[in-house]
Amino acid sequence: MIKLKKIVILLLVFAASIATSIGVYAWISVGAEKEVSELITELDSTRIFEASMNVKINDEEVKYSDVSRYDSVTHMFTFNNVDELRDGFKVNVTIEAKKQIKVRFKIVEEWHNSNNEIIENPHLLTFNSSNSDLYKKDNEKYIYYTPSIGLGKIVEDIEIIDSVTFSNTNAISDKLYFAIIVDAIQYNYEDNWDANPNDTLGNKINISNDTIVSIDLKNIFQVGILRGILIEFIQYDTDKNYQFVYSENRNNFEVKLSAGSYDVNVYTHKLFTYDVKYTNNKILINIEYRIVDNYIGIHSFIFSPNIIREFKFDTDYPKDIIVYTIDDNEKKTYWVSTKVISKYYSPHPSAQGSSWEIMGKRWKNGNTIDAGKVVYYDNTFWQSTRNGNTTTPGSVNSGWIRLDFTWFLNNEYKIGDIIFYDNGYWLVLKNGNSWKEPGTENSISNFASLGHNFRKNTGAAYKTGDIVLYEGIYYMMRRDYANNPPTPHGEWDEWAVLDPYWEIEREYAKDQIIIYENKKYKSLISGNSQKKPSENPTIWELTNEDPNIDWNPNKVYKTNDYVLYEGISYVVKNGYSNVSGNSKKPNESVYWRNLSDNFSYYNSYKMNDRYSLVYYNEAWWKWTSDKTSDEVRSEFDGKNPIPGEIVNGINYWQEVTIVWKPHNRYKKDDMVIFAGHFWRAKQDINTYIQPGDVLYWERYDIDWNPNK
Repeated sequence: MIKLKKIVILLLVFAASIATSIGVYAWISVGAEKEVSELITELDSTRIFEASMNVKINDEEVKYSDVSRYDSVTHMFTFNNVDELRDGFKVNVTIEAKKQIKVRFKIVEEWHNSNNEIIENPHLLTFNSSNSDLYKKDNEKYIYYTPSIGLGKIVEDIEIIDSVTFSNTNAISDKLYFAIIVDAIQYNYEDNWDANPNDTLGNKINISNDTIVSIDLKNIFQVGILRGILIEFIQYDTDKNYQFVYSENRNNFEVKLSAGSYDVNVYTHKLFTYDVKYTNNKILINIEYRIVDNYIGIHSFIFSPNIIREFKFDTDYPKDIIVYTIDDNEKKTYWVSTKVISKYYSPHPSAQGSSWEIMGKRWKNGNTIDAGKVVYYDNTFWQSTRNGNTTTPGSVNSGWIRLDFTWFLNNEYKIGDIIFYDNGYWLVLKNGNSWKEPGTENSISNFASLGHNFRKNTGAAYKTGDIVLYEGIYYMMRRDYANNPPTPHGEWDEWAVLDPYWEIEREYAKDQIIIYENKKYKSLISGNSQKKPSENPTIWELTNEDPNIDWNPNKVYKTNDYVLYEGISYVVKNGYSNVSGNSKKPNESVYWRNLSDNFSYYNSYKMNDRYSLVYYNEAWWKWTSDKTSDEVRSEFDGKNPIPGEIVNGINYWQEVTIVWKPHNRYKKDDMVIFAGHFWRAKQDINTYIQPGDVLYWERYDIDWNPNK
């Protein structure tokens, strides 16, 4: 048995990401016909695990809906009567790994006297575990879990505490707040832990007299997503220590410290640094954001006593408890109980008539929401535009705007905005609210479709030279079409088909092979044109040979010639002819245009262009520079700048996401998610200024009240 000195607070920490309580059950889906990217609302999608815990006293599970034992303001478990822990106290943690990880735990206690002042740890409790997979290193503050946890694996009920030993038999009058930090790091990056085993900076302060000090945290908006920050005072030459947790809803602190010298440890994500100053009985802790190149190997703390458990049959559930279910496709869904549920009648939450509601439907009939408030409803976020709003989000003229990228009739848009509608992206061409649906005939001047996929909508417009993909074949438009474009088919219409498919106005060489009506034909003459292969057997013959459209370094290509290179379609750009040789191969030279939606080093991109929305590094990006990529390519060794890179303060690409990104730049009234809140840009932001700076950003809280 190992002794786990002093616990209490299960702070479930989701590493390498920066999760929030929202991230437990809130997702936005943003997609295109080809790719769909799910963005979690936790600042970033790089978290590497989820965790939950189970706490029992005398074999009875503690529910977070039990207001006598769980404080929803501080997100901490509380014991006014610590003596009840003598009857049996057990804590298990469940870990779900998003990558292969190693985990460790930190046990924390925050003690209060009868005046609710934070006091030193009385060292009354020792928490025990018989789990042989746990161990402690000398002079470290963490308990390590020996096994690694593989990608996609769930390890249920890791025993952290199985009993508690009291140092005396006297009754305890002080109050205990408790939690446990769970910290994870990607497997094979444990040297980050070894280099700084306690992951604190160890700032020092000297206090000359016994006093009550106040705590002030600056720039705390930067870590609001942590829900809580553990702060620890340890006296040099004694065993005195004080622990308390800052949280956004609990930001007025006074700690009763005796005279002496103290180490001050602040437990934060690796992306933050801090310093501590003490003057006039006041401790100032300044937290700053630290930019890193990537998240690989980085671990973090997130104060989140997440005790959401997987739904189980034959179980009693109180009203407003949250559980999750996992379906056959491994999709996780969170549910909230709408009434007390007996174990004798506990159907699956998805069953008709069950007393469960999907957590996504936080808005309910009868709610009254004031202007500026944000709610989650129908799998997305909505903001009320008026006070006393009782209408359903999503209905027309309802006093709501939609906060993701999906088009909504009530929203106002700005020129250059990207919206998602009818399985594709559209470019906004006018400021304001047009009250027009993208793709309709009267919306031509308001929205333009993006990408290569052909759109039959009456409101779709194409220009000469535009290339579309239709039923697996690429076509090029022969003339400007203001609206209602014809469907491509390659026979005397407005579209020219690209190789290897027969096109009526193209001239074919002898022995050239083409495809027509799903059959392969070989040309028997040179200058073969305008004669349908199926109707002219004297100049076309059926063949089993495949068309040779693979790029050939010995062949000379001209404008709009089509080839396949490494499985990707290319055409020669306008203005180029006599293109041949290994020095001018596709994907390695400016002569060719890549016809996929993926980012290319050599395609020509420009602002507000149909083909300047690209997919790169699992995200969509739009070109935002006033200059074209052809104009700036020489500054980057002849290649296009990479999405996400900031060069000399310039971002050439903007990631299409509602989540705040350090590489994006923002316009006035843009809305982003950061630190578990929505933020509106008060002005154009053309440099790195993250939400929280009140000169540039205005905060809007998300209403997650489960009792509404």
